[in-house]
Amino acid sequence: MIISNPCFDVWLIDHVRSCPRSYTRTAECEKLAKQLGLIDMSRNPNNPKHINFDRIVGKYLNAAKNAQQHMDDDRQQRTRISNPGGEYAPWTDVPHVVDTLIDEYRRLIDDGEEKTL
Repeated sequence: MIISNPCFDVWLIDHVRSCPRSYTRTAECEKLAKQLGLIDMSRNPNNPKHINFDRIVGKYLNAAKNAQQHMDDDRQQRTRISNPGGEYAPWTDVPHVVDTLIDEYRRLIDDGEEKTL
């Protein structure tokens, strides 16, 4: 399972810029993702979760760097930001999962098991 708080849009935003620490609500992140052109509303206006892959392809390293800026290794150590609701600042575990998949793929290739993929 991959978790992002408050939503997956944090990961999309991180491809272009670090998701603002003050964005603790899904609606804020979705709005920014739309403004940055990361979500393609033209496909289905009723479903805003169509990712505009042209905007994120080739930007993984930037996304991972930005995600790390607002994420601690230990989820329990993440600090609460000061606001009335006490929500957590945005974070995502996507880079850890992607890095693990890349490492596993490289291991399989090094072991000559690429045909099992």
